[in-house]
Amino acid sequence: MLPITDTPSSAGTIATTLVTSHSFGFSRREWIEVADLLSDRYRTVAVDAPGFGDAADVPGYSMQEMAAQFAETINALDLQRYVLVGHSMTGKVMSILASRAGAQLGLAHPPEQLVLLTPTPLGREVGGEDLRRSLLAQTKTRANAERFVADRSALPLPAEVFAAPPRTTCGSTGPHGRPGSTKASTRTGSTEPRRSPSRPWSSPPTATPCGGSPCSRS
Repeated sequence: MLPITDTPSSAGTIATTLVTSHSFGFSRREWIEVADLLSDRYRTVAVDAPGFGDAADVPGYSMQEMAAQFAETINALDLQRYVLVGHSMTGKVMSILASRAGAQLGLAHPPEQLVLLTPTPLGREVGGEDLRRSLLAQTKTRANAERFVADRSALPLPAEVFAAPPRTTCGSTGPHGRPGSTKASTRTGSTEPRRSPSRPWSSPPTATPCGGSPCSRS
């Protein structure tokens, strides 16, 4: 089963589940804010594709292999009423799952709908072991990481996007080390810290109590 973040809906068990995944070079964390905003109507299960996020060491990098692992994850969650939502690279993965190939890959229940966000076109294979090796061979510096993000944005990104977050020495932290709440969202069975949707990443964090005393930050 692939790593997931499962954000429940306030609508309870009647809510449709959105099975979402990310674009190339990113992870399921791109869905954290969206899942919060959708939680009044939908349960959101965000999934890391093999080779990305917490699935960085999970093998199987062809679109067909990825689709098979998504099918296994959906079956393990026993999802029967769900919508597939793919972004860029995983749009191609979700298209495979929603087609007749999904049943051939072992998908127990077909999706009710398929939503594609700027999907990679069907046809030529994207990814593969050669691309993975070339990316792993790159020098892992902050400058290279910022260049990777900037090159994949259609519009110039504001400077605060790349601002280094303050370090927190105690208390729960959200993505990128920022203080967050522990909303009932699970990552493969554990509670994952969540950022409050009312506080954007660019806002300066406020002190959060840690065992009755303020956090110290540097």
